[in-house]
Formats: sequence, structure tokens, C-alpha cells
Amino acid sequence: MRCFLRIAALVVLATPVVVVVQAQEDGTTNSAPLTPTQQTRLRRHANLPALSVDATNAYANREEAVALGHHLFFDPRLSGSGSLNCTSCHDPNKAFTDGRKLAQGVGLINRNTPTLLNASHHRWFYWDGRIDTLWGQALEPIESPQEMNGDRVAVARLLIQDKSLRQAYEKVFGSLPTPSEVVEWPAHGTPRFDRPEERDAWASMSAEDQALANKIFVNVGKAIAAYERKLLTGPSPFDLYMQGLEQGRTTLPEGMTPAAVRGAALFVGAANCRMCHVGPLLSDSEFHSVGIVGNDGDVMQLPGRFGGVQKLQANPFRASGSFSDDATNKQAQLADRLVVGPELWGQMRTPSLRNVALTAPYMHNGQFDTLEEVLTYYSTLEGAIFPGHHQEAILEPLGLTDQERADLKAFLISLTGTPPEAIYLSPPAAAEDSSQSATSSSSQ
Repeated sequence: MRCFLRIAALVVLATPVVVVVQAQEDGTTNSAPLTPTQQTRLRRHANLPALSVDATNAYANREEAVALGHHLFFDPRLSGSGSLNCTSCHDPNKAFTDGRKLAQGVGLINRNTPTLLNASHHRWFYWDGRIDTLWGQALEPIESPQEMNGDRVAVARLLIQDKSLRQAYEKVFGSLPTPSEVVEWPAHGTPRFDRPEERDAWASMSAEDQALANKIFVNVGKAIAAYERKLLTGPSPFDLYMQGLEQGRTTLPEGMTPAAVRGAALFVGAANCRMCHVGPLLSDSEFHSVGIVGNDGDVMQLPGRFGGVQKLQANPFRASGSFSDDATNKQAQLADRLVVGPELWGQMRTPSLRNVALTAPYMHNGQFDTLEEVLTYYSTLEGAIFPGHHQEAILEPLGLTDQERADLKAFLISLTGTPPEAIYLSPPAAAEDSSQSATSSSSQ
């Protein structure tokens, strides 16, 4: 989380932002109406726009793809053990996170799990931006030996052999080979270098069979991405408050407190959080080093964006790759033009602040359990360490008072939107049956 950055020069030059607090008869406080400048600034953060077209995924808006992806998201048979599925880290009951400091798959993963809520609005995925397509993000955990430890050959076999999945797949992507046509395929296989046994098995396959397995695997990712595009939150109290101001109403909607209004004014004013948390997503979708050390106390432990760019440009599932449905789109061009430099070391993606009250712990390493701890960190920068001389030039301790931290916390809480449609928060019946069957098999 990269909130509460400011540039001293801008604070000096900008029109002063004053939050006026009025005493009430009952002893509580309320905030005066926002100034025109504050309203203008806050308006830029309100109301998520309609979801843009994903040119890299021609099936992104197909309801049949959504249905298939919904099933696959909850199906543990995509994992090597048959005991893990996407919800193992992205639990619908935990705002599509896992509530852990560090993610836990087959092994312990050295990063905190980001939420999938509104993830379809993002430009980059993972903390280091190693992937630039939502469907590529869906595929990475399946084959990662530390996450689900599955493989594309086993996944392709599952789609071919399972009657229900086969029918759902063919409604979207066309016909699959019959089980007898893939009988010579190995049970497992992937070209990944971190899976040597499966890589050897992959090498034994013909180029034609490899291409077919790749195609099925990629389409699995595109179906899951179609489902994930449904994981959008509705208006937050902050959004409703700003809508009311536009219509001339000054009453506070449910969930928008006087403290939250004061926090909003501080957010776009003296605290200058909007330097990194910009727009309706409240993220600049870029990468910064904010002094958070590695899990073993070593600031050099994670290369961050430095390594992420290299992984992205080598990833076959990138927007400009051969599996993209539009390899010349704007996103593809952006990724291919990225240049790796030492200043990128340790930089992590700015997360969205929408629904942030639901996604603790915080930071890429899950270092802070509460919003209070995050606010205290940015207030003091106590313990911050920066790699080399590449400290964020705009980062300085804010010196927030107790009241200011409380107000900012109230504003952050007001960014919690209504949940996605209920139908997408639980497994479809077929996936639930698959999960029970896989659990039974793995326990035998």
C-alpha cells in the first residue's frame, strides 16, 4: 500500500486546503462542506467507470465463458494434488484474498495475496507486474510449483475427459479432441524450467500436440478471466456522497461519516495521497519503493519491478504474445517498450484503495495487520529502508496527528463498495461436486 505520499514543493504552491471542524451540541464534531477545490479533486476518485474491452481476450464478455470460468475457479482438479483451487488464495468470503500475511499454496509464497475485486480494471498483475493480461494472471498460479503445482497437459486432459467441462468448453471455444486421440499424451507436462520432470515429458510430445495443449490451457485462462471480470464492487459510501454533492445534496449517506469527509479532504490536501492513489481505482497502476523491507529484513530480497519487467517480456501469455487475441493493442505496445533499469529494484505495484478495509494484512509482504499500522508507518516512516540511492523523491514522513490518522482511516473504510453479484460468490453446483470428488480421491 502506497498511500500518503506528498511533494513538499507542491504543498507549498497549491491552494491551501483547510478542513474546518465544527463543534456540535452533543459534543461530537462534523466537517464543514468541502471547498470547491476539494470537491474537484475528490470527483476524480469517485465512481468506477464501465469496464473496458479486453482486446487480448476475445471471449471476455461471453456469458458461456463466464460460466465455464466460474466452474474452473472453484475446481481443485486444476491443482497437482486435487486439493487446491483459486479460492485457496482468493476466498470470496475474504474479499477474494486469504487473510494471511503471505500466501500459502503448495508452499509458502513470499508475497501477500492481492484481492481480485475490480482486478479487471488493472493494467499490471502481481506485485511486480510480471503479467499484463488477466487471463495470464489466471494461468500463472496453476503451474507455479509453489502455488497450485498443476500443469497444462493435465488441465487439457481434464477438459477433454470430463463430460460436463467438455460440453461447457465446446460451447465457447469449439470442438476438443476425443479422449482416444490424446491417449499417447503424458499424464503431466509443461515447458516451464522450474518443473524439470514435467518439462521432460513435454519435450516428448509432438509439436502439434504441444500446440493443442497450449491452446486448451490458454482458453482455460481466458474463461477464468471472463468470470473474474464479474468480480466488480458497486458504489461505496464515498461514491454515493460525491454523487449527492453533484446533485446538490449535503447529507451523508450510510457509511460516510463526518470523520470520513475530513479524511477525504486530507487525502487530496495536506496528506497528498493522490500522488500515487489516483483516479477512480485510487491507484496510479505504477510501481514505487516505499521502504518496506523483505520478509527476512533484507531490502534487496525481492527485485520487484526490476524482475517483473524481465518476466513479463519473456512470458508467452503477455498481451503481445502469440496467444493474445490482439497482439498489437495499446497494452501490448506498452509492455514491449518497457526498459529495465536499476531504479526499478524493489518497486512494487500501487494497490487500489477500493475495499482496502476488507483486505488486511497490508503491503507486499503483509507486514501490517491493520490500517492504523499503515497510517502510522506513513506518518513516521519508522524502519523504512530503501535499496541503494533510489529512494522515492516524494516520500517523506507526514507527521499525522491522532485525529488525522483516525479521519484517514474513516475515509479508507468509506471506499468499501457493495459486493459482486451473489451468484459469483459461491461455486456452481457442478464445481462443488467436482471439489467433493477431488477431495475424496486425494484422501484415499
